[in-house]
Amino acid sequence: MLLREVSDVIQNRLGDPRMGFVSVTKVELSPDCTSAKISVSVLGGKKEKGKTMSALRHASGFVQREASRAIKLRTMPRITFHLDESIEKSVEICKIIDRAVEKDRQALGESKENEEG
Repeated sequence: MLLREVSDVIQNRLGDPRMGFVSVTKVELSPDCTSAKISVSVLGGKKEKGKTMSALRHASGFVQREASRAIKLRTMPRITFHLDESIEKSVEICKIIDRAVEKDRQALGESKENEEG
């Protein structure tokens, strides 16, 4: 529920011009539910990510307050935002694998040509 509500607040109610395209990827609650680590993926370069993370950290109280209106909890966890770069890392790994596969295909193609010649 917290992931859905925080995503909604960020996408629909947070009007900070520094914000880039943000996706909430994970919410980790502390065992006593007093704090929540919100992992976000930000589209863009290093500069855009920095601006967006700064805006999110600045707006964390607002996001927490807005989410608490929709979620009825005895106490709302304190929200902190953290950059999740796992999507970018996954894309980079896929690119590396694709390049390796293409090199193998080229090498196989060359060896077949040498056998035929």
